[in-house]
Amino acid sequence: GKKDAQISEKLQEIDSLRRELETVSERQRKKEEYVAREKLSAKGIFRYVHNFIWLLIVLSMLPLYFTVGSAILLEDFIFKLTSPILRLFRRKRKVVPFEDLKVSMVIPNYNGVEFLKECLPSVFAAEGFKNGESEGIVVDDGSKDNSVQYIRENFPQVRLIRNRRNRGFGFTCNRGIRYVRNELVVLINNDIIVTENFLQPLKEHFKDKDVFAVTPKMYGWDRKTFVWGMHMGHFEDGYIRLWNEAETKNPVHISEPAPSVFAIGGAIVFRKRDWDWLGGFDRIYRPNCWEDIDIGYRAWKRGLKIIYEPSSILYHKGRATLSYE
Repeated sequence: GKKDAQISEKLQEIDSLRRELETVSERQRKKEEYVAREKLSAKGIFRYVHNFIWLLIVLSMLPLYFTVGSAILLEDFIFKLTSPILRLFRRKRKVVPFEDLKVSMVIPNYNGVEFLKECLPSVFAAEGFKNGESEGIVVDDGSKDNSVQYIRENFPQVRLIRNRRNRGFGFTCNRGIRYVRNELVVLINNDIIVTENFLQPLKEHFKDKDVFAVTPKMYGWDRKTFVWGMHMGHFEDGYIRLWNEAETKNPVHISEPAPSVFAIGGAIVFRKRDWDWLGGFDRIYRPNCWEDIDIGYRAWKRGLKIIYEPSSILYHKGRATLSYE
């Protein structure tokens, strides 16, 4: 009987312990369920807030989407509607009569004293320059050779403009052109040799008031290699494709004046007022290349002309002026 009583007591203790464990487990389960519900509730709120914010953003952008879409669809109509108004505020083009056209020459230079020894004598031996009729300017782009000394000692008639540091081709050209005194500007590289009668065939084209620029025919310094002629091109796949007369390998080259997509920046004659009207060389192309193509494209879009004149001959060494730091 005593043994049975002990067993019964132990069973009661075990049963009591089991109930306690069940109670603890139930509390733990309820606690975990509560935490899980809280997490689910937080995620739900976050998701709701997130979706609501995006909905607000989309709704607030709808007027913009509508405006842009309408502008694209009605682009041509809007252009025709606003063009007459915009023309009233556009700066007017001014043209100097042909008989009043006087000439200034601008030559950018960087460490090019050896080229200047060929270039400047040819310029001041040419018609229109040899008797001091036209202005000559050299813009030195921070040269470290003795270019400045050579110009001062041998060509005192040249107006010398100096950049304090190397600024690149486009900037140097723009600066020189800003200071010219005459309306017709001849812009050549320092590695160009001009022929005695190069200027007059180019100048004749400015009897047409719509002509912005004229470009000559160029051979290499060997006087034989044809390097630059008329420039042609077209748009293809969103890009402008260009080629030059000299690249066609056609033995019969153009022998008469013709329109050209652009005039090469190393040998070009243009109206100063048109240059200013178009904004000159764009600085985005620093240090060099494509400035001349860009301004040519802008000129054609404004209704101006660029002409290639094959009877005006220059000799170009190539890849000398474009040296830069």
